[in-house]
Amino acid sequence: MEHLPVLESPYLWRALLAVTMASAVAGSASLLVRYSQSQFLAIESLHIILAAGAAGYFTGLFLPASPELLAYLFMLLFMALAALFEQRRVERETSIAAIAFFAAATASYFSDRLVELSPVGAAAVYGLLFGSPFFVPAAELALLAVAGGALLLFMAAAWKRLLLLSFDPEYFSFMKGPRSLFLHRLLLYALVAAAVIYLTKLVGAVAAHVLIIAPAMAPLRSPSPMPTIGYALGVSYASLLLAYWLNLPFGASLGALAALAYLLPSLLRR
Repeated sequence: MEHLPVLESPYLWRALLAVTMASAVAGSASLLVRYSQSQFLAIESLHIILAAGAAGYFTGLFLPASPELLAYLFMLLFMALAALFEQRRVERETSIAAIAFFAAATASYFSDRLVELSPVGAAAVYGLLFGSPFFVPAAELALLAVAGGALLLFMAAAWKRLLLLSFDPEYFSFMKGPRSLFLHRLLLYALVAAAVIYLTKLVGAVAAHVLIIAPAMAPLRSPSPMPTIGYALGVSYASLLLAYWLNLPFGASLGALAALAYLLPSLLRR
């Protein structure tokens, strides 16, 4: 990448817009993941992202639909499976194992079929995993900004109900009924699925995996998403500048700085 002065680089400006939108969505979705105690969905998100993305792109070879929309529908299937496991009170370890193995099998199969049947299949799988905010097409940024804004509005509209569900599902079930509990849990997972697909479109699956986990694991204790959004923005901006100046993949710098930001407070307290 050509290193123009910061204020003159179109790549950097596009990337700044991309990670700003990604951080706003990731900070909110990550908080929902933490309070709903569904961290296993975030931990297995890389498996699920690749599985849903590969299945979506493969299905898009045969259907006149957006690969991202198809990927989201496949992601919803995984999330619905997770919600069903919780509804049936399946042990968490069993849920993690079942979803991880099923996602791995799905990702492997559809990635292989995609590479075999499409001349751009290998590039699609690589882009899905290691997409970069530096190369998001300028024409898509406005559309992605609208989509991100709509997603944040949906989260804001349901925020109080989802927090109540997350903190005390038994009380939620008593007040609203078990059917409402299950439907709101589906809504929660649908929003997380939409956030993950959105992040993947902006920064790639590897970086999306970090962004959906890192803010949730930060030592922040507020029911408001603003601290986690600020945390995601700070780590993302620093990672972006590091990646730009040292010519690193964004996912590599993001993972390294997120690990440092997570470990450093613990090390300093010793």
